[in-house]
Formats: sequence, structure tokens, C-alpha cells
Amino acid sequence: MSIAYRLSEVRRSLPEGVTLVAVSKTHPAERIREAYDAGQRVFGENRPQELRAKAECLPADIEWHMIGHVQTNKARYVAAHAAWVESVDSARVAEALQREAARCGRVLNILLEVHVADEESKTGWALDELLGYVRTAPFAAMPNLRVRGVMGGATNTDDMKRVRDDFRALHSAFDVLKPYFDAGFDTLSMGMSHDYPLAVECGATTVRVGSLIFGERDYSAAGCGHSARDCRRRCPSQSLLPFPFPARWAVLRGGGIRIRCRFAGARAGNGAGRSRDAQGGGGPPRFQEKYG
Repeated sequence: MSIAYRLSEVRRSLPEGVTLVAVSKTHPAERIREAYDAGQRVFGENRPQELRAKAECLPADIEWHMIGHVQTNKARYVAAHAAWVESVDSARVAEALQREAARCGRVLNILLEVHVADEESKTGWALDELLGYVRTAPFAAMPNLRVRGVMGGATNTDDMKRVRDDFRALHSAFDVLKPYFDAGFDTLSMGMSHDYPLAVECGATTVRVGSLIFGERDYSAAGCGHSARDCRRRCPSQSLLPFPFPARWAVLRGGGIRIRCRFAGARAGNGAGRSRDAQGGGGPPRFQEKYG
């Protein structure tokens, strides 16, 4: 099935007024362009450098959503290219985004990420901590950030009762926080490919859907076999890229950023120069799967 067909099926399943964020992380630019040509304009990325690279080579009217954790030293990439940052999970991140948005003269829509899932790997504020922060009115001093609502993800489980409870907890957090903001606080982003219908049922106004549109992500090595850390640090291929991106990641395997790691000993038919991770058959880099 084509991307256009799968996209139309997801759209058809959504009620009027629910925004679809097509989660394009790790997918190459030409696949995003297929969705764009089918009418999709809102896309989600979870790595600032990947967001920057795609924003610079795809149409300017795409509305980019940053949906992954933002490191403060990468906030400049996000502020320059994202229209929305759905994953503001700390005061430090908010302050960094404010500085960088002011520097480039932009106003960012942001969502406050709330942690409700029974998983330590998921990021986000505890609601009590977030409430304490919001009550000090910090955003009054951040004119380049517009707080639009709440984002979160449910526990990764087959227990739909637990998933429903998580979505209800996010909706409750939205209701508790809403009185502290203006009428623009209107967005509840939750739900992804395997659970978005339940999220909509529980009040989501935005859903983040990736694999149902683009297919399963390919996290296999791009030929070098290095760990992500080794590939970033040691591969000469990195000098060909405009950003520090591991050559083994799938996004590099198509479109205008097709690259092969020249450091890999595999080209010589042996394990020389390869990392211990590669020699031992180490798996692909870890990604946060909560976002699409």
C-alpha cells in the first residue's frame, strides 16, 4: 500500500478537529514528500539535527513538530525550524527555547509534557512538580513561547485498561493546568499508531501517528556496524554531513543523504577497525518509541 493510501485511511478514522501529526522520524525525505504530495502538512521529528536537515530540503510550508526530548544545547536547531515543540519537559528546556526563539525572532507553540506512564524511560513533568512551576507564572517572562496545552504518552502495554487510565490522567492534567493560561491553551496531544483511536475517545485533539503511515522503521545498520557513539566519533563519513549524525541510521539510507561508512572494517572482509558492539552483533541504537 502506498503512503498516500495509508495516510488517507488514518485521516478517515479521525473526527473533524483532531490534528494528525505524521511522525516521520528516521524516514528519508522522499517518503515525507510522498505524504506531502498527498496533502499532509504537519510532521513530527524527535531529533533536532534530523529536523534541521529535513526542514532545509523540504517545502517551507511544512509545519514541523518537535516531539522528542530537547537537549538544551540543541535548542537552537529546534527554535529555528519547529513551529511546535510538544516535548517541553523541564524549566531548563523552556528557558533555552525562549532564549533561542528570541534570538531568531520566532514565537514557538509549546506543549508541556506530563509523565503518566508506568515507564521510567519516558520523560515529562510529574503533575505536582509542573503545577508548582506554573503557579510561579514563569511564562510571563517568556514572550517567545506560547503555551498551547499538554502532551504525553501512555504505558507501552497490551493492557488497554492501563492505556485508557493513562489517557484519562493526561486529560485530567490538561483540565487542572488550563485555568493558568489563556484561551489558546487548547491542545491535548496523545496517542500514536497502536492506540490513537482510544486517545481520541479520551479527548485527544492531536495524535502522533508514524508507522501506520510510513511503515515500520528500519533501525538496521547502514553498513558500518558501529555503535552510534563510535560512528559519530570515528567515521570519516561524518565530514560529508552538515550535522553530527551516525551513518548507520536509516534516515541516511535514502534521498539526498545516501552515505556509507568508510571506517567499517567490513569493507575489507574482516572485523578490523570495527567496534566491539559490531563484532558482538550489537543491536541498533536505542530510540524512544513513545512518540509514534
